[in-house]
Amino acid sequence: MAVLIIGLALFLGVHSIALAAPDFRSRAIARMGARPWKGLYAAVSAAGLVLVLYGFHLARQSPVVLYTPPGWMRYVTVLLFGGFLAWAVIDRISLKRRAQTVPTVSAGRFNDLLAVVLGLALYALFIGWAHVRLFGVSPLG
Repeated sequence: MAVLIIGLALFLGVHSIALAAPDFRSRAIARMGARPWKGLYAAVSAAGLVLVLYGFHLARQSPVVLYTPPGWMRYVTVLLFGGFLAWAVIDRISLKRRAQTVPTVSAGRFNDLLAVVLGLALYALFIGWAHVRLFGVSPLG
């Protein structure tokens, strides 16, 4: 469980820099440059994600019984996805309050179509092939 919590703290922590310290990113880029900052950010994010996945795997192998939940709810799953949900809600609320300094892709039908097609392709790949190989269970039954 500790590995899962450390992974969540790393992953959500690095993604919450704009929430906790809005000027930190710009100061870090000024100090070290954009590419090293992006590399460090990506490395910490990737390390956190790997720890979340590995910690989730470990937690499922030797669960700590804190209470007996109903069959449709598991503690580790609630911790994992509840943490992401809480962070997403806080991040979404704070997004409206901070200035946008990250360049975005211009809006257009081509970009919308590209996002939908790639999203559906990744979804189909994950549901049809990757889920059973990664987790040993087919979501299709």
